[in-house]
Amino acid sequence: MIDIRTLRAAGLTETQILRVVEEDQAKRREQNRKAQQKHRACQHDIADRADTPLTVLPSSINNLKVQEERLEIVALAPAPKNRRRPLPDDWEPIGEQRDPAEADEFRDHARAKGYQYIDWHAAYRNFQRSPYNPRNKPGAPQPGIAEAERVVMLEEFHRAQLNRRNANVQTTEKSRPDHAG
Repeated sequence: MIDIRTLRAAGLTETQILRVVEEDQAKRREQNRKAQQKHRACQHDIADRADTPLTVLPSSINNLKVQEERLEIVALAPAPKNRRRPLPDDWEPIGEQRDPAEADEFRDHARAKGYQYIDWHAAYRNFQRSPYNPRNKPGAPQPGIAEAERVVMLEEFHRAQLNRRNANVQTTEKSRPDHAG
């Protein structure tokens, strides 16, 4: 990094100092850009090598058996655990569900958007807790409750509210001094 005080001490004008600083910044930006390109290329190489089976061995008679064994090992090796994958066709949520249709909505949404996750069960749990999920919004009907049960619950709730209001009105009337006297 260039020190402006050193440039001033060397007798450079403000315009010359500005040009030197801009050139230095451009040089650093170019170095950073090249370093970033190199880093990205290394990341792609690593990803490509992870997907590529072992390199082809010379096809001499002595090496054929070793090559076949390596190919079997590569075929039997499990896929890396930390790679994002699309939703598997046979995916089912784990445990009890508050609404059976919710898992279908999650599947449709994930496939429509092309989502890829490492852990689909964790993604589903997050979907269930999401504030964007209509089931989590206040006043949303709760699945599994019949309409008649919901009406009864609402009536009980309103009756309890009226009883509380009436009790509050009675206590405030009793606590007021009587001015009629």
